[in-house]
Amino acid sequence: MEIAKNIADEMKGNFSSWESSIPDPNDVLDICFLLDITASMGSYIDMMGECLNDLVYYFSSTFAPKKVYMSFVGYRDFGDNDQFIIEDFANIDMKNVLESSLYKKIKEIGVSGGGDEPEDIRGAIKHALDLKWRSVNKFVVLIADAPTHGKRYCENGDDYPEEDIQDAIEELMKRKIGFIGVEFAKETDKMYKELTEIYKHKGMEIYFALEDMKGLIKENKSLDERVRRFMDLVATKIKGTMFNLFKYHKKQI
Repeated sequence: MEIAKNIADEMKGNFSSWESSIPDPNDVLDICFLLDITASMGSYIDMMGECLNDLVYYFSSTFAPKKVYMSFVGYRDFGDNDQFIIEDFANIDMKNVLESSLYKKIKEIGVSGGGDEPEDIRGAIKHALDLKWRSVNKFVVLIADAPTHGKRYCENGDDYPEEDIQDAIEELMKRKIGFIGVEFAKETDKMYKELTEIYKHKGMEIYFALEDMKGLIKENKSLDERVRRFMDLVATKIKGTMFNLFKYHKKQI
């Protein structure tokens, strides 16, 4: 948590001029984290837990006094026990982050399940769409080391090759929910290439952003250093995507 506090203090001033461009100063920010919690994430889960928990603190402090609502969908695969672990949106701030059910749920997660290579990302998005979204500034952040099911997205070992995530992606587009992908493994390359094309084909690429962090995982650095870098990259990506969307929406008026 000290890492998040230091980064928030360092960067908070950089948001002042950018925040003045937000159309409604009383608006809120909705962020839903989609996290692969299968056994293949075992080597990453400690870092992910610390990052997610610190990101809660980071965003709630950096965007104050704006309200930041965060939610979480942990997902596994078809047939796994506890296939989805869900926490709906809650207003998280510096005063309540440690007591929040979101924080506690993330800290309690144990990785398990996952048989074939891909996981049920489509199901995770569908559950995310059912949450109580309230802001015009809304994002899902996908953190995964394996692709979604479907021959369009997965190179090897898919027990459900006819699955297709496109309907879930199009619903995100329809509801103007930004999609930020955090890429940790080459196994997701085909998926993200296909998702990029889907957004381009629909003329909605402004709602899609990808952060390649494969190099970060391989770096021989301490957990604290990797957490700091992860938070910096994800926060910058969300900030940049939000700013681009604000400019895009103003042009439509």
